[in-house]
Amino acid sequence: MLKSALRIVHCVSPLNHLKSILIPLLILSNSIEVVANSFVRVQTDLGDFTIELFENDAPITTKNFLNYVQSGSYQSTIIHRAEPGFVLQTGKISSNESANIIDPILKGSPIALEYQLPNILGSVAMARTDLPDSATSEWFINLADNTDILAESNNGGYAVFGRVIGDGLTVVRKIENLNRAKYINEIPFDVPVINYTGSGLNVANFVDLKVTEIVAPNYFDNSNNTLYVKVDAGTAGFAKLSFSISQSAPNIIVKLETVETLAGTTPKIAVYREASAELILPELVIDGIVVGRDLVFSLIDADQLLFQLISFK
Repeated sequence: MLKSALRIVHCVSPLNHLKSILIPLLILSNSIEVVANSFVRVQTDLGDFTIELFENDAPITTKNFLNYVQSGSYQSTIIHRAEPGFVLQTGKISSNESANIIDPILKGSPIALEYQLPNILGSVAMARTDLPDSATSEWFINLADNTDILAESNNGGYAVFGRVIGDGLTVVRKIENLNRAKYINEIPFDVPVINYTGSGLNVANFVDLKVTEIVAPNYFDNSNNTLYVKVDAGTAGFAKLSFSISQSAPNIIVKLETVETLAGTTPKIAVYREASAELILPELVIDGIVVGRDLVFSLIDADQLLFQLISFK
């Protein structure tokens, strides 16, 4: 019954109406370079969490971080510094548990400092030396609001490039609350340890991290209740759309709020089918986790730009 009713709504007039709106908006936004935020999934011995990367605010820093992720440098890195109430730091050392050895991560060239955002609780920032433009592979998670301590007045500040999202801070707190120990000269900080009795510290006692990039062009941001979609709109071009939640029960209905141009396609991009007035998302990510695939949103009100979720897997 619902599907048959929706088919009646899918007439030629709404299609042309939507197209007439999308194309001018894309033309007007051609001067805007849009970079959609990326995500990485961090797997640890105490649970997993997701980091959203702020590519617009820190493009150099984010690109540098993703270069290390994509090269595999963070496939087995340890948390080498734990200061409860301050930071958890990693990205300095890789570990080989079977051989019980650690090695320094091969560092690239230092990058320019991009201090834009405050070091609030849950934010992720680059570690560096006393020199502003010295960050390479090391990064940290703020365990408190360190805005004042790590501000611009501190040799230019510390560049925030992401944030832990969802319930990820629960995992971070578990690591923060672990016992800590010294590990000879390779690591000058207290290291969080697992199953350590006080003697014979080895690699298996370290908190190991595996960082993997998530390709998520279509995601829901819980912080502002907004659905973001990158879409191939046919003759209208490629765009990044944002939707507010107009209704969540009994049916999910979203309202198109903004349209920004994209230079081209991307993996897992959504598609808008003019013939059926349907927006199809290959998958939807929330807090770094795929929660649904092949989501179909149908245009039900072209004047208000309302789409209703009619099916998903």
